Amino acid sequence: ALPILERWRGAGEIFVCSFIALSSPPELSLPKWKIIEKILIADPYRMLRGVVSAILRLKNRESRNWIIHFLKQRDSDLTKIIAWRCLAASSNIISQVDKESLYFIFRDSLNSENKFLRVSACRAIHSFDSSAEISKLYINDEEFIVSAEAGIISSQYDNCNYGIDAIWRAIYKMATISLTQKGYDKFKSLHSLNRLVRYFGIFSPIGHPSIPKLLDILPTRLSILFLINHADPRYLPWIKNQLINPECSRLAGWAWSALCGIDIEKSNLTYPPMKLDSENINLTDDLDPGLPLPIFEKINAIDISSIPDESYLYFHFRSLSGCLNILKNGPQSLRWAASQRIKKFQNDDFSSFSIKSDARSQLIILNKY
Repeated sequence: ALPILERWRGAGEIFVCSFIALSSPPELSLPKWKIIEKILIADPYRMLRGVVSAILRLKNRESRNWIIHFLKQRDSDLTKIIAWRCLAASSNIISQVDKESLYFIFRDSLNSENKFLRVSACRAIHSFDSSAEISKLYINDEEFIVSAEAGIISSQYDNCNYGIDAIWRAIYKMATISLTQKGYDKFKSLHSLNRLVRYFGIFSPIGHPSIPKLLDILPTRLSILFLINHADPRYLPWIKNQLINPECSRLAGWAWSALCGIDIEKSNLTYPPMKLDSENINLTDDLDPGLPLPIFEKINAIDISSIPDESYLYFHFRSLSGCLNILKNGPQSLRWAASQRIKKFQNDDFSSFSIKSDARSQLIILNKY
């Protein structure tokens, strides 16, 4: 596995190598990890999430031991970043660590000069404080990525406007920067924007005054991603106009269908599958494989005012039973939105529910209802 990692250096390759190394006998695991760490340092942005996933797939005791080991590496910000990301993602591991013994490391991380370490520590704030009070201290951090992360935590646990405003400022800043970027730098900015716009879609109230400006500055595909998480049916006409956009027509068709509850395939609102060649292929054909191509004329003729309220995605997001139905039966992208929205119903089972957990853990919770 190691030669493949050395060649491709992707999240998947480092996941496999990290899992093998960290689950090895103690006398072998640390030397193996040191080899992997040298590769990770070359491009942590691309590979770090693979290491986090590997640690979370270990047995709980092994995960806990590695997280504590990483946090106590005084000369390595990178291992601390990994550890805080793991703690932020797993309630099981959080319950098994002595948080009091790690609290000073946590505060040092929050006050680090390394902005990426501050970001990862912000993600783990809820592990150490039951309220979002501490995150308020970092809302106005000079680095917008830190401010945005604090805003996400504040919005999740405090329902505060200043958290939403911090996310919006970060989106605007990052979207503006991405306009002049190219290549890998632009890819990284768009990848980060992807996460922020989804959270802004969840937390921003219906009718938020920044939404029209948001749709103007974001790439069209990210705007659609925002709207599907925001779920406001008043933007169905905007999405409908993207059905003829060769960059995203298939994605727009899926979003329109999800928002209003009309299955465009069963309703004969899509073109039949067709063989594509290099002369007639569009960007949406490359980026949205498996999604049908909508027929604009047919969808444009539908009177959405006749659609019953209970068909709309927003209707389902407003109730515990609606979110549960999506978590049990919906596609993964909608399940993420439902997993965030269900937290507002203050049900202990879903306070730390994650669609990234293994299927068995998710089913144990969902089968209670």
